[in-house]
Amino acid sequence: MSKTSTFQPQPQFLTPAEVADLLRCSVKTVRRQIERGTLKAVRHGSRVLVAFGDYLAYVHRLHVLLSAPPVSPDPVAPAVSPPVHRRPRKSKDLD
Repeated sequence: MSKTSTFQPQPQFLTPAEVADLLRCSVKTVRRQIERGTLKAVRHGSRVLVAFGDYLAYVHRLHVLLSAPPVSPDPVAPAVSPPVHRRPRKSKDLD
């Protein structure tokens, strides 16, 4: 007896709605990322499509950013923030 496997190839392109489903966010968020250039997309006529490889690269960048250790403070920088210079208040004459 031979065992049959169910191989499902990955899609070559995803719609913004499909990307939103995979990322569990809104379509508006996906479109915003596309507009900013952080998620690559192509136009095919009036449709916007995200290549599956570009989706994977975006997810990898998110994972790297979210798992990066916090940036340690600069040891040379002063611990106290510099004073804020403000204009002196105008004094009212009490004459």
